[in-house]
Amino acid sequence: MQGQGDRINGAINTATGGDANFHTNLDNLMTQRATAAAPLYEAALNGGAVYNNRIQQFLEDPILQQGLRQGIEIQRLESLAQGTPFNPTDYAITDFNAAGDPVIGSVPNMRTLDAAKKGLDNILEQYRDPTTGRLVLDQRGRAIDQVRQAFLKQIDAINPTYAQARASWAGPSQAMDALAAGRDVLNQDPEVIAKIRANLGPANQDFFLTGVARALKDKVGSTADSADATRRIFGNSLIRQKLQAAIGDPEAFQQFQQ
Repeated sequence: MQGQGDRINGAINTATGGDANFHTNLDNLMTQRATAAAPLYEAALNGGAVYNNRIQQFLEDPILQQGLRQGIEIQRLESLAQGTPFNPTDYAITDFNAAGDPVIGSVPNMRTLDAAKKGLDNILEQYRDPTTGRLVLDQRGRAIDQVRQAFLKQIDAINPTYAQARASWAGPSQAMDALAAGRDVLNQDPEVIAKIRANLGPANQDFFLTGVARALKDKVGSTADSADATRRIFGNSLIRQKLQAAIGDPEAFQQFQQ
């Protein structure tokens, strides 16, 4: 039975483009993200006061104030979890009003703006579809996202290093999302899988297939009888449709079935 299981795993590797290890990829991406982005973020956030009329206009709006409140809370909780001191003045916060909203001193700094950005990200997360991982925005959600993008454009113009830091973080993060989406492929509908794959660039499609391979190997490994595992994969029409959508290449899928 072990030999048959090995043959199934070999077929999975062939169909998905190799035998890349899911967790090795994940660990490498996390390291790459931290290594590349951390010094850039450190440089970007250590700047002094940041102010212009447009930034002030953003910060006076209720949605930015809500974002700043959530962002400061996130920073406080992260500091608590890490056992490091949290000082609101590092974010140019001099007080909190009766409603618990942070009060900015004379001028904000980059940490203030970054906290507000994180808060806006958190607000938009409520619109994320857990199935596809994509934002599904209503009119208010689209307006908030437009504000977020305009706010970021203004920050990037003032501090280009901040834009570089986010780009360094985003690349590995997108690859990690592709790994996770691939591993979850058996829980999705074929149509959803096809859309997820179509929205990935070539490099992230490889990570997606690594996740798919891990999902299939988990299914094989959790079945005592390898022959039964084969039947569960290839004897189920819906699973075949899911895998065909995930693999994408009809010829590779046909060879996989054989």
